[in-house]
Order: sequence, then C-alpha cells, then structure tokens
Amino acid sequence: MGTMGEMVPTWRMVLRALALICVGLSAIAPAAGRTGSPLALIMVDDPSCRYCRKFEAEVEPGYSTSPFGRIAPLVKLRRGSPELKALGGAPANYTPTFILVRDRRELGRITGYPGAGHFYEELGSLLDAVGESHRLSREPAGHVGRGI
Repeated sequence: MGTMGEMVPTWRMVLRALALICVGLSAIAPAAGRTGSPLALIMVDDPSCRYCRKFEAEVEPGYSTSPFGRIAPLVKLRRGSPELKALGGAPANYTPTFILVRDRRELGRITGYPGAGHFYEELGSLLDAVGESHRLSREPAGHVGRGI
C-alpha cells in the first residue's frame, strides 16, 4: 500500500475517466423521442476564474431542470484536461467557454460569461443553429425575458 501522496494521481485518473465517460455517454447514449443524438454543453472551467464562479451562482443551480439543461446537460471540465483535448477542435483559451457537442463533435461555442441573459440568448442561438430550439417549451426557471 502506497502513501497518501501516491494515491492522489490514482484518484485524479479515476475522476478524469469518470468525466470522460459522462461526456461520452451523454454524447452517444440513445435518446428516445429526440432528433439525432443527445447534446451536451461542456463548460471549460478554471479554479481562478471569477466569471466561472458568477455562472455557477447565477445559472448553474437551475440549469439542469431548465429546458436548456434537459436538451444539453452541463458537463464541467477543467481547462487543459485530457478529456477536453480528446474532443479536438479549437482550444478553449478563455474561461468560461461553453462548447455544445454531439457525438463528441463541437457544434458551437460561447466564450465568456457577461451574465445570465446573454448566456441564454447565445445558447438559444446555438440550439437554433443545430435544429433543437423547437424543444424549448418554456423559459428557464428564474430567467425573465428570453423570448422563445
């Protein structure tokens, strides 16, 4: 049995593998009643990013139960992570960056987070561009003024 310091890389590898599995499963799992394969919204995060924390406070608590979250569940990955690199595409040089993916392929992205209104407008535009905006049946909880 190794020391505690030797176990840290093992836990990191397990957590990274779990994140990759989540991204992979959300991108390839069958989806009854959906058009095409399921989508995922990857948030590229950085521990020192104050705008990431702002997003986490303003949007993340209600995102998963919103129409947006049901269409494109949120998956958070650290900038520079192997799982992010495995997706290919352009690097995420700024955080937060939100990458809409299907079948592990990037469909579009939102760079930065100036506020909830901007985020939902941009995400609505991305979903429209990939033919999924028709699935937005109502506004996300706590967000007023999203004219869908």
